[in-house]
Amino acid sequence: KITQSGSSDCSVSICNPSCGKTAMRIEQLICLLEISQQKSLNTASERLHMTQQALRSSIKTMEKELDTRLLNRTRQGCTLTPEGERVLAYAAEIVPKYHALLRDLHGGDAAPELLGTLQIYVNSIFYISLLPGVIKRLCEKCPQIKVVILEQSPAGICARLREPQEKGVHRIGLINVPYADEDGGSLCSGFIPASGVSFHPLAKGSYHACVSRKSPLAASRELSLKTLLQHPIVLGASDEGNTTPLHHLLNRYGTPDIVLSAASVSLWNHAIANGMGVGFLHDIFLDGDGPRQSYLDDLSLIKVKERIVAVTGYLLAEEPSDIVRELIRFLPSSTS
Repeated sequence: KITQSGSSDCSVSICNPSCGKTAMRIEQLICLLEISQQKSLNTASERLHMTQQALRSSIKTMEKELDTRLLNRTRQGCTLTPEGERVLAYAAEIVPKYHALLRDLHGGDAAPELLGTLQIYVNSIFYISLLPGVIKRLCEKCPQIKVVILEQSPAGICARLREPQEKGVHRIGLINVPYADEDGGSLCSGFIPASGVSFHPLAKGSYHACVSRKSPLAASRELSLKTLLQHPIVLGASDEGNTTPLHHLLNRYGTPDIVLSAASVSLWNHAIANGMGVGFLHDIFLDGDGPRQSYLDDLSLIKVKERIVAVTGYLLAEEPSDIVRELIRFLPSSTS
């Protein structure tokens, strides 16, 4: 059976309805082809305009379905196993034929043109640096759309999402939500106004502390929040209100001395690198390389003894439009 979910380049699934396994996607075969050519997950992910996390997840899913290892991963790069070479031979036949099918059916345009303005509301300045790769992929697929990114408090995001619909305007919120306990069993109640919006989790993770490489704390591999809160705190937020999950999580262990709420990632980084205080980063903002890893150029990362957990996800007030669905497809996610 072949099913198509609307993507112009890689969203065909091929499966046996009776096999009981997750359907293999054309996207996975494209990933394998790119890895075989680049010999590097890093380079392949850049060429595919996806995060390394998403690329690794795609290959792991295919390995699990096929019940065989496809890649040998070393410090020098990636090579295909003998089984991987066999799968690659099929991929080299299937992918070109799929693209030929699209050209034959749609004259080179596999998906209807999507128009309008996509408004993305975020509750963390770090999303601004997380999103460029995602937006690039979205705009390559939907070149006629306009994207606007705005930082808001959680309550502000919910209010904007619940506003009356406007023709040609599509809305989504991206938000970190704290968990009520270290085990991450349940979300913190009251952080998201419950009425009229739905939260869809993507990536769960913990926070890590960041200090200047010149700080006496930089030599520590792990510190408690009690110790960290004895030092000034630099937050990545546009104001000092309780607008981020970090406010909620830190307040459980004491009253943080917030010396700066930085309205940009560069200011946040500069303040910590110059010894103004301690910062914190969520796992999702530490994955991959490139612009996001530049956070740590002049900083040292310290493990926090207590597990302070939050989950990144998206907020909707209505059924997602086709444009919003396309954005969601490109957002980084995990099951950790």
